[in-house]
Amino acid sequence: MKKDRQPSEAGVEAPVTSTKGVAAAVDEALTDYFRMMSGETIEGLYELVLSEVEPTVLAKVMEYTAHNQSKAAEILGLNRGTLRSKLKKYQLL
Repeated sequence: MKKDRQPSEAGVEAPVTSTKGVAAAVDEALTDYFRMMSGETIEGLYELVLSEVEPTVLAKVMEYTAHNQSKAAEILGLNRGTLRSKLKKYQLL
């Protein structure tokens, strides 16, 4: 995620986040994947992408919050129980 600086009302620079970097990375990865799989049958792509991306997102958010599950759940937009289930699924607990 790219952070840019933008002046706030108090004149102090506040971070502005952009997900363009993430979207571009996913686009590039999928383009490469389709090129690599040219002529092959592709099934279950959605689950493949989730299983590749979700554990990394969860691990990074947990690291960012110093493993505070309540803060991590808030950042991710999940309830804490759902977060715990996902952390267990990927053996991140």
